[in-house]
Amino acid sequence: MRSRLSIFALALLLAPTSAKAFFHLWDIVEVYSNADGSVQYIEFFTNANFEEQATGQTLQSNARTFTFPSDLPTTATANHRFLVATPAYAARCPAALPDYTVAAAQVPFHSLVADTLTFPAGPDTFSWSSGALPTNGYHALHEDFGNGTINRRIEANSPTNFAGQTCLPEPSGWLMLVAGVAGVLALDRGSRRRVHSL
Repeated sequence: MRSRLSIFALALLLAPTSAKAFFHLWDIVEVYSNADGSVQYIEFFTNANFEEQATGQTLQSNARTFTFPSDLPTTATANHRFLVATPAYAARCPAALPDYTVAAAQVPFHSLVADTLTFPAGPDTFSWSSGALPTNGYHALHEDFGNGTINRRIEANSPTNFAGQTCLPEPSGWLMLVAGVAGVLALDRGSRRRVHSL
């Protein structure tokens, strides 16, 4: 009888745990939206390996739910990021395609005003109040891995997928204006130099 109990206890120890146990150490570290909510992404980060089992897990905003359709490509997940994004993000950033794309019917995925993203496997939440999420096409909300809102800040967007590829999804209007003014000034200086050299 004792040997049967020992075998049963050993079997319990060796039995695989649920998929949730292998996708629970990811944190939401960056949230982005453009002005109309068509281009959005949510970036995750982990410092642990064996966190690839995403299938069936969910990411929720106050109004939407995304169910992960597949696992990440490898068990070597430590110090990796991955992206969940809208289809318009994927169209704007072919150099850094998202790892997961929400359905077009779920766009915008999160509110531009105030929302809470919930990642039950973590568990992890990422909330913002009215006016906190930048929508200028350049900035995103960032927070450090494992620190929650302690180091919450607005910085330039830097979407990075699991393969480590990154790009800027959409230049902001003011950034384009600055670039245009700089170009005009450069042309003006060039024409003045030519006039003086005559």
